[in-house]
Amino acid sequence: MNFEKIQILIESSDVVSFDIFDTLITRKVLHPSGIFSLIDILAKQRVNIDFDLREARIEAEKKLINSERTFSYSIFDIYSEITDRFNLSEEQKEQLINIELEAEEKLICPRKDIQSLFMDLYKKGRKIILVSDMYLSTEQIKHLLKVCGYPEDIELFVSNEFGSIKSDGSLWKIIVKKFGGKQIVHIGDDRQSDFVAAKKTGVKSVWIKKPYDLFADSHIFSVLHQYDTDDFGSSLVLGRLCNEILFNNVFSTCYNSDSLTGIWTGAVLACFIRWLINTMDESLLLFVTRECYIFQPMYLEYCRIAGIEPQKNIRFFTSRQAASIASLSGREDMEDLLDIEFKGTVDNFLQTRCGYKTDNNTFKETVVLLPRDKSKVLSLLDESVEDIIDTAAPRNKTYKKYLDKCCEESGCNELSIVDIGYRGTAQYLLSKIRGKEIKGKYLIADSLLYPERLGCSVQFLSSRQNGVHPIYDNISIFEGVLQVPYGQLLEITQNADGDYQMKFNDAAQTDPVIAKAQSLFMDYIKSEAEWFSYLKGQFDFPFELAEDMWMTLAYHNLIPESLFNSLFLDDEFSGLNQWTYNSKKHCMENASFSIPFIYYNNRSAEIKKQKIKNIVKDHTPAILFEPLRLFWIKFIK
Repeated sequence: MNFEKIQILIESSDVVSFDIFDTLITRKVLHPSGIFSLIDILAKQRVNIDFDLREARIEAEKKLINSERTFSYSIFDIYSEITDRFNLSEEQKEQLINIELEAEEKLICPRKDIQSLFMDLYKKGRKIILVSDMYLSTEQIKHLLKVCGYPEDIELFVSNEFGSIKSDGSLWKIIVKKFGGKQIVHIGDDRQSDFVAAKKTGVKSVWIKKPYDLFADSHIFSVLHQYDTDDFGSSLVLGRLCNEILFNNVFSTCYNSDSLTGIWTGAVLACFIRWLINTMDESLLLFVTRECYIFQPMYLEYCRIAGIEPQKNIRFFTSRQAASIASLSGREDMEDLLDIEFKGTVDNFLQTRCGYKTDNNTFKETVVLLPRDKSKVLSLLDESVEDIIDTAAPRNKTYKKYLDKCCEESGCNELSIVDIGYRGTAQYLLSKIRGKEIKGKYLIADSLLYPERLGCSVQFLSSRQNGVHPIYDNISIFEGVLQVPYGQLLEITQNADGDYQMKFNDAAQTDPVIAKAQSLFMDYIKSEAEWFSYLKGQFDFPFELAEDMWMTLAYHNLIPESLFNSLFLDDEFSGLNQWTYNSKKHCMENASFSIPFIYYNNRSAEIKKQKIKNIVKDHTPAILFEPLRLFWIKFIK
C-alpha cells in the first residue's frame, strides 16, 4: 500500500494505532535475537554465570509461548524461568533484567519516515494509541520510545499487562470495545498480528515491511545474507547497514548517504585496525606515506577510545619510487628492479625507478614491459649501470640514516611497515637499503610477495593465497578512495643541520568529496571503537563481511556517484601514470588501459577460478607473466 492510500485511511479514522517494534522503532541488529548475543557477552562480564544466556533466553521464552501464557508474559517471567533452571539468586536475576534493558536502549533507533508520520499526527492532536505483543512493561517501552524522540503521553496496550494478545485477536477485541463505534486504523509489520487479526475485529489495517523483509527483497541480499549468524559483531554491522540506514524507511528508498559512506569503507578499515591491535609486538610501526595520512590517525583514535596503549608508531615517509632509487647499490639491485612490473619507455623507467635522467633518444623511444623485457633492458643499460648506481648512492646513504634515526629515537631495533599491501615492494626495497629485515603488516597481500625473497616477515589480515577478495580485485578503486592531500614522495634529503626534507611530486590534491568521505570513515571507526570499549574487546566480525559489503554497495551504485567521479590514483612507479574512474563503464582507466570493477556473488566459484589462475602462474615463464595477467583482468575477471 502506498503512502497516499494510507493517508486516506488515516483521514477517515478516529483513532490511529501503531505497532511499536519494527514499526515505530527498530534495533541496530539484523534480528531482535541479536540482542540476546549482546546480553550474553555483558552477562558473562558482569554476572557470575557460566551458561549460554542467549540459548537460555530463547528457550525460556519458547517455554512461555507454548504454555497458556502465550505472549502475555513479562520480562520478569522470562528471567524467573532462567533463574529456576540455573538456580540463580534474586540479585543475579535483577542484574540480568537490567542488562537486557540496557542492551535494548543501546541498540534502539527510530524508523524515520514512520516517526515523521507519527509526529505529524501528534502535532495535529490526532488520537494515537500503541499496541504491542511484548514482554516489556508500558513504563519500559515508553522509556525506549523517549530515547528515540517519541512523546511519552501516548496510551499503550501491551499484551503482558492485558493478559491478551494481538495475534489471536483477543487484544484487538479489548481495544475495539474501549473505542466502541470509533473507526480505528492500525499500522504494523506483522502480517498475522497487525493485519489479519486486526481486520477480523473490524480494525482497518496497514501492513508494512520490517527492515529485514526489505533487505531480503534487495539486490544486496544474495551476497550478504550468508553473514546472518548468531555472532553479535556481524549482526550489529548488518543491522546498522539494513535496519538503521538502507531499509529504515518504509515509504521510500531514501537513506542517509553519509552514514552509508561511513560504514562502506569504515568497516574494512576497522577490521584492519583491530587486527593491528591484536597483532601488537615490540617493533616500531611505520605508517608509510601516503596511506599513513589516514591509517595512523584512525589507529590512534581507535586505541584512545578503546582504552588501549598503542604500539610505538611514527609517520614514515617513503614510496616505492623513493625506495627504489635508494635501493640501488650494485648491479644485482638493478636486476631486482627489472623483476618488478612496469610498462613504459626505458627513459621513464630510469626516471621513476632509478632517479636517472638521460638524453638518450633510444631510451625515450623504446617501450618495454617488465619483467618480460628484462634481458633487453639490461642490454640497453649495460654501459650506464655504474653511472646510475653512482647517481643513486647519496639517496641510499640518506635513507639508511633516516631508518637508523627512526630506530634510535623510538628505542626499537625492529621495524614494521603498515600499509594496504599488495606485493610488499616498499618493504622489500627498504629492507635491502637497511641491510636488515623490516617486517610488513598489510590489510591484504598478493600470493607473490617480494619481501619473502629476503626472508622478511610478512603479516596480513588476509591474503590472495587463501581465497578471493573484492578489495584485492578492486585495489585501484580502494586506493583511490584513500587519496591524500599531497603527492608521492620523490626523494629524502638532509640539510646542513641534519634535518630531513621531503620532496613530493605535484599530484592532484584530495577532492573535497573524497575528504568528506574519509571523515565519515573516521566517524564509523570511532563508533566501532566505542563498541570495542563497551564490550571490553569482545567485539569482532569477519573481514569477508566488510569486503563483501564494500563490493556490493559499490557495484549496485548505492554509494554517491559524486564520490566515484572524484576518484583518481597516481601510478608512475608502474609506468601507468594517473588512473581516474569512469562511472559509465564502472572502471578505473588511464590513457592506455582500463580495469573493470570486479563483482561476484559466489565466492566458491571465484575461488575455483583463482586456483586455475595459480596453476597457470606456477607453470608460466616470467616472460609471459605480464601479458597473461593483463589478459586475465580484461577477459576472464
